[in-house]
Amino acid sequence: MRNSPVLPCGDRFRVSYANEREVINLAVSVSDIHFQDKYLQIFALTNIHNELDSQEIESWSKLTRVLTHEIMNSITPVTSLSQTLLNFAPRENKELRQGLETIYSTGKTLMDFVQSYR
Repeated sequence: MRNSPVLPCGDRFRVSYANEREVINLAVSVSDIHFQDKYLQIFALTNIHNELDSQEIESWSKLTRVLTHEIMNSITPVTSLSQTLLNFAPRENKELRQGLETIYSTGKTLMDFVQSYR
């Protein structure tokens, strides 16, 4: 008499196991064998902690690159235009010049900050 399989052969899935110290992430794969007229399933467990860490680091790196690119694309024209407008602003209009200087210096500081993460 043949037993029914618990899971289809070739299935792969992920499980987490928590003990007192940590959560362990495991990949489980299923294989079928026939041994001495018995149908058996073998479950192979693999600790995938390192792979998950690598994927997380790669995801953070990609996110940092995208955010850096988007911030630089947004702030560069603002900084450039504020500097150009500052050159054309009349010297006697101190409020306008102060506003443009603030925009320029804040933008430049943000660009320098983002550039340090590139």
